[in-house]
Amino acid sequence: MPHKIGEFKHSEETKKKLSLSHSGNKNYGWKGNKVGYRGLHYWIRTHKPKSFFCERCGKITDKLDVANMSGKYKRDISDFQWLCKSCHIKDMWIVRKKNKLKKKKQ
Repeated sequence: MPHKIGEFKHSEETKKKLSLSHSGNKNYGWKGNKVGYRGLHYWIRTHKPKSFFCERCGKITDKLDVANMSGKYKRDISDFQWLCKSCHIKDMWIVRKKNKLKKKKQ
C-alpha cells in the first residue's frame, strides 16, 4: 500500500544525520562572523555550557545573561561569560564609559 503524503517518517538515526548535515557553516542561513547581535548571543547560548553561578561574583542563580567581555562581537565562546543581572549591568556601564572616553580622545 503506497504512503499518503505526510505519512512517511524518518528513523531517529536518519533525523540525526540530516540535522548534522545542515548544521553550522553547512546551513544555508549561516553568516559566519557577519552574524548580528541577537544571532551571536543565540549561538553562544546554544554552544557555551550553561553555568549555575555568576562567573564574576559567584552568585548561585538560574537567571544568568550571556555577556561579551571584549566589546568585539566575534564568534568566540571564550569571549563570553555567564553573568548575573547585577554584574552584567555593571559591566555594560563600564564598557559604555570606556567607549565614550575613546570617542572624546579622537
